[in-house]
Amino acid sequence: MSDEVTTKQIDMSKERALELLRQMWEIRYFEDTVYDLLGQDLIKGASHLYAGEEAVAVGAVSVLDDSDLITSTHRGHGHCHARGASLAESEEAKQEHYNKMMAELCGRATGYCMGRGGSMHIADVEKGNLGATGIVGGNIPVATGAALAQQMLNTGRVVLCFFGDGASNTGNFHESLNLGALWNLPVVYIVENNLYGMSVPIDKAAAKLDIADRACAYGIPGEVVDGMDILAVREAVGRAVERARRGDGPSLIECQTYRWYGHSRSDPRKYRTKAEEAEWKSRDPIPTFAARLVEAGIATEAEIDEIEEMVQREIKEATDFAFSSPMPPVEELELNVYAPFKWTEADYARERELRELCRNGGPGTRKINYRQALQEAMGEEMRRDPNVFLMREDIGLYGGAYAATRGLFEEFGEERVRDTPISEATIGGSAVGAAM
Repeated sequence: MSDEVTTKQIDMSKERALELLRQMWEIRYFEDTVYDLLGQDLIKGASHLYAGEEAVAVGAVSVLDDSDLITSTHRGHGHCHARGASLAESEEAKQEHYNKMMAELCGRATGYCMGRGGSMHIADVEKGNLGATGIVGGNIPVATGAALAQQMLNTGRVVLCFFGDGASNTGNFHESLNLGALWNLPVVYIVENNLYGMSVPIDKAAAKLDIADRACAYGIPGEVVDGMDILAVREAVGRAVERARRGDGPSLIECQTYRWYGHSRSDPRKYRTKAEEAEWKSRDPIPTFAARLVEAGIATEAEIDEIEEMVQREIKEATDFAFSSPMPPVEELELNVYAPFKWTEADYARERELRELCRNGGPGTRKINYRQALQEAMGEEMRRDPNVFLMREDIGLYGGAYAATRGLFEEFGEERVRDTPISEATIGGSAVGAAM
């Protein structure tokens, strides 16, 4: 069998095709295991499972370069897995990735976030996964800001922003897409339309059912794709990533998909019919892709079965690792919450000295108003670090509504003192994303 197989539908190496199939199986078995652990109360708190939507995460992430970035959602295990697995260069690295993911969901110290993030806030910033969020639509501004930083630093990186159909009705969606289009940012907005915002069907939540049609309001491309077809996702997202990387700005890709489980473990799914669920499950992206590989002569049934069996062993090993790992020690309760984590007597003494100077003045101090203090502090930091920039309404030529940025636009220019639309949530969220 040739290592390179090209048909009308599949154009990738055998190794690559089987790796994508493996990643989808890994997400499925991981999520099925998490579902069982939630039922046994061995994983605490809410968890929103990605089973059924695997083709979106794996297909989209598969077209990224190693240095590209993603932001995720409360239903983020699939995104985290796809990004981590795509960068793992050995079997040992892959297993370490599964171990860290499962340990994080189980609240263990060996997890990606030392057990502090859990299901809805898992992140792996070193690998370009800027994290999941429990706030619906909260990651869209973060992705927009991350893309702004890549543009300003001229890194050539692209950001993928995953979110659900429910998030497309939030103000963050409009504000972010408008800003992304306005500044021509290298970001691809990917809507995972699984038809329900928790229990509310999309036909009761959206005046126009194809979310991608909203792209025309921002002057960017919008495309609806079959989210159950990994190759269709790869093709659509690949075009959008190429567009973003060459400097042509964002795109909006709507992947129409379906979640196997309810919104969360406690959801009885009363709002869906058995017939609807059966129809979508008949389009299961994993066996569908496996069958296409066999039909195209890329893989044999035996090879497909071997991958599935291997995945089961990997996820079991990850689960065993998680439950054999320690819980975070109580002594580290404040670690990564306060800075600095440990205060010394010298720190306290310095703090008292500074407070005294602020109250009474003294050597090296002078009395100025609050506006002047803001101006000088921002200017000082912008001179010290060329990566520091400002963005807000009216802060450019106008100098700010209260003159807090007066003179900064003239000194640093519009690239570093940026006027924005009136988009409060996205200004704040984008600042977080750019800082990451």
